[in-house]
Amino acid sequence: MTLNQTYSKQLKGLLYKSLICLLGIPSTLSGQKNITEAEALQIVRERHPAVLSSNAAIRSAQVMRTGAARNWEPAEIYHNIAADPDLGMFGTSTFGVTQVFPSARQTRAHRSLYEQQAKLHEAERSLTQHQLSREVRDIFQHLSYLDEKRNRLGALDSLYQQTARIADSRFRNGEAASDERLSALDQAARIRLELETIGHETAFDREVLAQFLGENEPLVPVIAPFTRNTFSMADTARIRDGAYAKVDAGKAAVSDAMTGVEKSRRAPQMTAGLNVQYLGNGALYPGYSVGLRLPLAQQNLRARASAASATAEASRAQLEATIRSQQMELAHLLHEVEKYEILLEYYEKEGKILATELRRSAFQRYAAGESDFLEWVQSAEKALRIEMEYLDNLHMLNRTILEIEMLF
Repeated sequence: MTLNQTYSKQLKGLLYKSLICLLGIPSTLSGQKNITEAEALQIVRERHPAVLSSNAAIRSAQVMRTGAARNWEPAEIYHNIAADPDLGMFGTSTFGVTQVFPSARQTRAHRSLYEQQAKLHEAERSLTQHQLSREVRDIFQHLSYLDEKRNRLGALDSLYQQTARIADSRFRNGEAASDERLSALDQAARIRLELETIGHETAFDREVLAQFLGENEPLVPVIAPFTRNTFSMADTARIRDGAYAKVDAGKAAVSDAMTGVEKSRRAPQMTAGLNVQYLGNGALYPGYSVGLRLPLAQQNLRARASAASATAEASRAQLEATIRSQQMELAHLLHEVEKYEILLEYYEKEGKILATELRRSAFQRYAAGESDFLEWVQSAEKALRIEMEYLDNLHMLNRTILEIEMLF
């Protein structure tokens, strides 16, 4: 390529980029969108349908608390006709309206119920966001894991390509048999196949992430380095205040409030009304009425309140059962963390050095003709196995820590 051709190509590239900037066209023709883990978490926490459903339920309970806690029954409009000795069979007609006024006790009970329902829906929303965040973080962690595997296999692929070239050169010079050359090419092809498999897994994770976030365009997650996650042991004491426990605590509070509603049914209610009597001779007599509604079926009301109390007791027991179950789960997960940390410690102290030295020294001996191809492959495979086991253990450790964080 001449100097003029090079300059012309650079100038065309500059003009193309300038046109893209002026028109506001995305720089990637495929329309892909870069997204960080923080941005993905914000999307699912705010715009996921499950969160929107919880928001609507919270608004419903809040509206009921402010506008429907005072339970007004429909007014009764009536017309009575009575006989009169002087005016005949239909001598007296009475028109009136009567209204029952909700008791203050019932109003307080209903307001408390709707308030507890709103808090329960808030706890359910928090749990939903907790679960959705876990899914997003799990996808990003898996992508980081795949990216690190790709890097390790990419370095090994470069080494196997060099091996294949050495084997091919020796074969051409009559220094090695054909099977050594073919074996070297096969090893290089196998690594390429593993890299292709990782590419398919990465593409699948990206598609799942896009569907999970409700995005119609392809997403390119911004992958963070694959490192070890940590957590604070002090946080493990917060299981009783965790997302799962808060939901069960909210259900217990709603059951207690429902018990209060059932007990408030026994409260008396005032009634008041206006009426007018129309006599057959054309005379009109206005009047009013005041009364008190007393629940006489006390046995039925006491049974309803007793049933509500039993439901509340069951809810409180379920809360304690949830806390105990999570405490047992936490103990199991902490044991898993300890196991993976022991395995990782081996790699960091011994395995990493061993894998590096195995691969380096074995390749140098093979390149110098001091060892055969089989010895080199065995050493390379052992080094790769040590590194892949480390990556798998680190991935499982991070997933276990994520499960621990879900408990509180």
